[in-house]
Amino acid sequence: MSKIEGNSNGNVIGQDGMENTFTKKKFQIFNGNKKGSFTRVIHFQESVCVDIPNSPKTVSDSSNTEKRACRICQSETGELVRPCACTGTMGDIHEHCLNEWLLRSNNNDRCEICQEKYSKSGNILQPIWKWQKPQIEMTNIVEASSVICLSICLWYMITLTIEREFFDRIFVAGLPPRSPDIARILVTLLIISTLIGGLMNIAMRIWHYINKQRATRFIDSDINKKAMK
Repeated sequence: MSKIEGNSNGNVIGQDGMENTFTKKKFQIFNGNKKGSFTRVIHFQESVCVDIPNSPKTVSDSSNTEKRACRICQSETGELVRPCACTGTMGDIHEHCLNEWLLRSNNNDRCEICQEKYSKSGNILQPIWKWQKPQIEMTNIVEASSVICLSICLWYMITLTIEREFFDRIFVAGLPPRSPDIARILVTLLIISTLIGGLMNIAMRIWHYINKQRATRFIDSDINKKAMK
């Protein structure tokens, strides 16, 4: 309980230094004399002393400091981890937000703030409906078209070699190869080598795209684990 007293300005001051307004009560008493012809008016004020209980301390300020929010999306919902040495409001982060950030920044090793390595527990392949749409460029279309054309050319050269009875003349009859045979062999080898290079390039692009669909599992760093204990 805190004692509140009044002052001349109509305000009350408590022990905690807070000033509160109270209402002065004005009274008028008419004291009339039945025998006389005058009426006496008495004016006086009454200062009211009020006992106001101390208001409980609010916990909003302290609770705000305890709230955890992702440093990327600023959301307070979801599971938060602290995979680096950052503490406080900069330490909490969503796992999917961090994966998206690392995918866009091409950095998957260290935190850009504290320069510590992220604590990981492995990688998992996301469900196919969560995969990003592949970015198909003109170079990809040209590359795929080249592979198709080279495949058709290779099929034609093999068919032509069989029609010219190349294997029968060389491996069965033992005849020496003719100049057209040598030319066809060289063209076929060139087509095969170019086709293998194109297929390997496409395979590397597909492998790189699939690796991007993997999500890294992050855990709390040792520094933050010790701080939470």
